[in-house]
Amino acid sequence: MKKFLSVLICLTIVLALSFAFVGCTPETDNAEGAMLLVVGGDNPVEYQVDLSKVELTQGLLSVLEYLKETEGLEFAHQEGFLTSVGALSQGGGHYIYVYTTVEKDFDVSQYAETIQYKDTTLTNAGVGAKEMTIENGCTVYIGTIYWG
Repeated sequence: MKKFLSVLICLTIVLALSFAFVGCTPETDNAEGAMLLVVGGDNPVEYQVDLSKVELTQGLLSVLEYLKETEGLEFAHQEGFLTSVGALSQGGGHYIYVYTTVEKDFDVSQYAETIQYKDTTLTNAGVGAKEMTIENGCTVYIGTIYWG
């Protein structure tokens, strides 16, 4: 009986450690398909991104890094939150604001808002750029909002 109990305890420990290491592995999504990234402003710029070419380890930041390398799109962030993208930047009460079509990233607070871009309705993201979900067919719109 003691031997059976010892084996059972050892198996439980091995199983628990296996789950612990799986949970710590960084999530890398190499999605198939494409997404649309729009950098808003007076003259919005659209980027069709082939997701098979992007290693999605840091959400939207991975896409922006890819576009920096391939298209020369400049951006800056602090702790995963965007401070400038292309011609858009923070300052004077203006802040970078990101909208998405990925429902699980929607802001669900009382401050949630939607915008219309062409025929697509987007909701502001409730997560930072680094945590955003990028998937086939999604649209991400980067704009600014004024809080004064």
